[in-house]
Amino acid sequence: MFLDNRCSVGYVCQLSLVNTATFTRSLTVGMHGDDVKALQVFLNSKGFKLASSGPGSPGNETTKFGALTRDALAKFQISVGIKPPAGFFGLITRGYLKKH
Repeated sequence: MFLDNRCSVGYVCQLSLVNTATFTRSLTVGMHGDDVKALQVFLNSKGFKLASSGPGSPGNETTKFGALTRDALAKFQISVGIKPPAGFFGLITRGYLKKH
């Protein structure tokens, strides 16, 4: 575990290897939470940027799972062969992250 300086003060992002314990629930459009922000930081750090500037961009991740998160997640899912690449962060994607 490490403190990611892109996270808000006092927020610890566990992203070095993405410990699935960080993600204890499925995530989809409309949800909010620190786990959504951790997912956005992960996606941005892996090159699946939500946005180039503004909300969702690297350093400006939010706690809202919206269309930008869904689309970036779907691109990640395509890149690693997760089907269907629906932009839903559920058991299949969490399982993939746990193994890799």
